[in-house]
Amino acid sequence: MSTEPTTSRIAWPMVFVFLFVGFLVASALMNRLPWLVVVAYGVMSLATFVVYGLDKSKAQQGKWRTPESTLHLLGLLGGWPGGMVGQRLFRHKSSKVEFLLVFWGTVVLNVMAVGYLVWIDAAGFIDQWISRLS
Repeated sequence: MSTEPTTSRIAWPMVFVFLFVGFLVASALMNRLPWLVVVAYGVMSLATFVVYGLDKSKAQQGKWRTPESTLHLLGLLGGWPGGMVGQRLFRHKSSKVEFLLVFWGTVVLNVMAVGYLVWIDAAGFIDQWISRLS
């Protein structure tokens, strides 16, 4: 029996990422979230994707690795879509059950937080908070 991941095992997480990004964009288009939130997810996802790639490279070379807690924190802060793509593309951290349980926990928390903000129409609150920081 082959140990290669099946297409469906790879496809469902990517479909979830695609649906979440679509949800973010739709929420911004409907003024339920500021576009800055969408951009922040993009930046955090790209950064997390790069960290996964670097960590995989370091693992192959036997060098000092990125702590799993750092990978989880990046995911929790909005980088989980990039982390999920990195897991699949680099075949990194995609079979370690303990890591995946915590990873999916951070995904659920993150998605619930964004869903709550969209549900309560927090765009005005977030825009005010952003303008105060400027």
